[in-house]
Amino acid sequence: MKKTIKLNGILNVIKKCCNIILPLFIFPYISRVLGPDNYGKFSFSNSIISYFMLAALLGIETYAVREGSRIRNDKYEVNKFISEIFSINIMSLILSYAFLLFVIFSNKKIYAYKELILILSIMIPCAVLGRDYINIIFEDYLYITIRYIAIQIVGVFAIYLFVKKAEDYLVYTYIYMLTNSLGYIINLIYTRRFCSLKLTFHMNLKQHLMPILILFGGQLAVTIYIQSDITMIGLFDSDKAVGVYTITSKIYMLIKGVINALTTVAIPRISYYLGENQMERYRKFSNKLIRYLLLFVIPLVIGLFFFSENLLQIIGGKQYISGVSTLKILALALFCAVFSGFFCNGIMVPNRKEKEYFFITTLSACINITLNIFFIPQTGIMGAAITTLISEMVVLLLSFYCIKRYLEVEWDFRHLFSVSIAGIGVVIICVLCKMIIKNTIIQLIIAILLSALTYCAVLISLKNEILMNLIAGKLKNSR
Repeated sequence: MKKTIKLNGILNVIKKCCNIILPLFIFPYISRVLGPDNYGKFSFSNSIISYFMLAALLGIETYAVREGSRIRNDKYEVNKFISEIFSINIMSLILSYAFLLFVIFSNKKIYAYKELILILSIMIPCAVLGRDYINIIFEDYLYITIRYIAIQIVGVFAIYLFVKKAEDYLVYTYIYMLTNSLGYIINLIYTRRFCSLKLTFHMNLKQHLMPILILFGGQLAVTIYIQSDITMIGLFDSDKAVGVYTITSKIYMLIKGVINALTTVAIPRISYYLGENQMERYRKFSNKLIRYLLLFVIPLVIGLFFFSENLLQIIGGKQYISGVSTLKILALALFCAVFSGFFCNGIMVPNRKEKEYFFITTLSACINITLNIFFIPQTGIMGAAITTLISEMVVLLLSFYCIKRYLEVEWDFRHLFSVSIAGIGVVIICVLCKMIIKNTIIQLIIAILLSALTYCAVLISLKNEILMNLIAGKLKNSR
C-alpha cells in the first residue's frame, strides 16, 4: 500500500483548508453584494436541494468506500461491485429527481423559489454520475485535492467577475452549480483508470440494498439535523434570518470540516484493517486518531467562541452581527460534532453497524425537528443553534456508548491533562487580546498567533507525545 495516512491526511487537510480559505475570498464579498435577503433565498433553495441530492446518492458513497476498500486489490470483484452499486444509484437518481419536480410544483412556498431550485438541481445527476467514491476507495487524494482547488479557484474568479449587485443572486446560483458539478463531470473519464464500469440489471439487491438503505437513513437523519435549521427558518422566518444563520452555520461547518479531514482519510484504512482482521493495528490506529482530534479541536472551539463577532464582521459585515450569540453556541456544538462524527463514520460504519448508526442519527434528527418547531418560531436563529447543540450532544453520548463494544478506548490521561492546560492558556490569551486590542482584524490575527504559540509551547513543555511526533515528523502508519 503505497499511500500513507500522513500524506492522505495532509492532502485532505489542504483540501479542507481551501474550504475555509477560498470562502474567505467569497463570503465577505458575496454576503455584502447579495445582502442577507438574497443570500437567504439562495441558501433556502440550496437546503431544499440537499435533501434530494442525498436521496439520489442514497448513502452509496459510505457503503462503497467501506466495502470497496476491502476488495480493492481484486480487480474483477471491485469492477463487479462498482457496476452493481452504480446501477442502483441510477435508479435512485431517477426517482429522486421525479419527486423533486413533484414537490416544486405542488408546494406554493417552494414553488416561489423554483428557478433557483431547478438551477441547483443540475448538481444532482452530476454527483451521481461522477462516482467520487471510486477515488476514495483507492485513496487517490492527490487528484481529489488538485481537482477541487483548481475548480474552486476558477469559481472564485467567476464570482468576482460576474456577481456585481444584489440582483445577481441568480448569476451566483449558476456559478455555484457549475463549480460543484464540473469536478464530477471530469471524474466520468478519470475513474476509468481504476476500474471498468457498466450498467447492469444484475444489481445484487439482496446483498447491497439493505445496508445501503440503512446508511441512507442515517445520512438522511444527519442531513435533516444539519439542514433543517435553514429549511425551517426559511419556512417560519424571513429570508434575512436565513442569510444570517447561513453565514454562522457556514463558519461552523467549515471549521468542523477541517477537523473531520482526519476522519475522512482514516475510514478506508480502518476498513482495510478490519477486512484483513488486523485488530491490533485497528485499535492502535483508532485511538491515536482520537488523541489527534482532541489536540486540534480544543483550540478551535475556544477561538471560535471568543472571536465569533470578529469572524462575522470580517466575513459578512455588520449586517450579520446579529448572529454572534448563535455562532458562540455553535462553537460549543463543534466539540461534540467532531467526536460523534468519528465515532459514527470512523468506527461504527467500518464495523458494519449500520442499524445502530441509523438509530442514533434518526433519533437526533427527530429531536432536532421537534425542538426546531418549538424554538424557531419563539427565538429565531438562536433557537436553531440551541437545537443543533442539543442534537450534537445526543449523538455524541449515544455513539460513544455504542462504540465501546467495537473499540477499546484508551484513556491517555497525560494527553488529556496537557491539552487541558494548553487550552486554559489559549483562553487567557483570547481574553487578554479582547481586552487590550480594539481593532477587529488585528485583534483576531494577534490572538491566533499568540494562541498557537502558547498552545504549542505548553504542549511541548509537558512533552505531549502527539505534538512531539508531529514536530519530529514521526507519524507512524502500519501498512
